[in-house]
Amino acid sequence: MCTSLSRTPAARAPLTRRAHPSLNELPNRLTYGGTLVSGAEAAERRLLLDLFEFPNGSLPFLCVDVAGTSQRAVTKSHHNEVKASVCLTIATELLGRGVRADQICIISFYREQFRRLAEPVRNLGIELSTIDTVQGREKDVVILLTTKTGFDPEGAEFQDDQRRMNVALTRSRHGQFVLGHVESLRQVRHWNGVLEWATEHDAVIPASDLPRFFRPD
Repeated sequence: MCTSLSRTPAARAPLTRRAHPSLNELPNRLTYGGTLVSGAEAAERRLLLDLFEFPNGSLPFLCVDVAGTSQRAVTKSHHNEVKASVCLTIATELLGRGVRADQICIISFYREQFRRLAEPVRNLGIELSTIDTVQGREKDVVILLTTKTGFDPEGAEFQDDQRRMNVALTRSRHGQFVLGHVESLRQVRHWNGVLEWATEHDAVIPASDLPRFFRPD
């Protein structure tokens, strides 16, 4: 006789066919407790690895440490002109190396940053989203702007929300750039975990190194 236990199907580990397998290591560590299974082959997700020499040659991921203080607008949302400039530089370099505009998405945590980027990003033909509108979508390449600096750990709930962070870090298929102020992000728990992982994998560079990344000698 079958018992109710024997009739219950075994729980399956979550399977994702979206991203380069090495990109899945971060959400696997921070969110899925090591249960996430990669269904895509690394050879199928090499768009950025074939174009650029990443510090870690098997990981198409860069956390770019950007100086510059965020500002709070009258809307009470935040923007950061330095991060916006670096974002547009990266997008322009990607386009110049043959990545199509429709393969790129820029994600902003804050609506004011989104508003200020809307026109220049539209002129490039690239999709621009906020963190709360991008869930369920994917692109070959993602540029993520964390924007805010000078966190009070007690008041960082919005940006350090684990669900939002997981969405932000799992939209890309071939590679991702995260733009943030490392010293500020280390003050909040989940983002500190991102930086620890990125540092372990040689994937953190200062923004001043980007010209060498895009145009190596």
